[in-house]
Amino acid sequence: MKHWLLYFNLFFFIVLILIFLAPLLAGKFPKLSATIYIIFSPTCHQLARKSFFIAGHKLAVCSRCLGIYTGALITGLFYALFRRSVNGISAAAFILFLLPAAIDGSLQAFTVYESMNIIRFITGGLVGIGFAMFVYPALDRYPYPVGSWE
Repeated sequence: MKHWLLYFNLFFFIVLILIFLAPLLAGKFPKLSATIYIIFSPTCHQLARKSFFIAGHKLAVCSRCLGIYTGALITGLFYALFRRSVNGISAAAFILFLLPAAIDGSLQAFTVYESMNIIRFITGGLVGIGFAMFVYPALDRYPYPVGSWE
């Protein structure tokens, strides 16, 4: 598939638009807003205390998920510009990108520690960056058979 990166970036862009639309639509279009929240509910706990708010309503995902989607989109856009000079990262490096979120989440799950939303956003952003830097170069190197994905 020639345009896979465009599709990934478009996907993450639309996801981010919906995340911010949900609270903005809550006042005048509550059913549409609720539908957006429902769409994201299988992938995010959507806890208010772990979410950013806009217009008095929480975003459709928590701050960590917002960071993941934002990190993936921003990295994907930069990858589109510099993809010929990027080799990507190893699986071990990808794990290092996941580690801060894993540590932060584990501390919250098993101790009385409660991190701030900005920390959740940053650690989520690292996950999104790591995902894009690990997966996108691998997709560029993957030998697609003739006729597939087109």
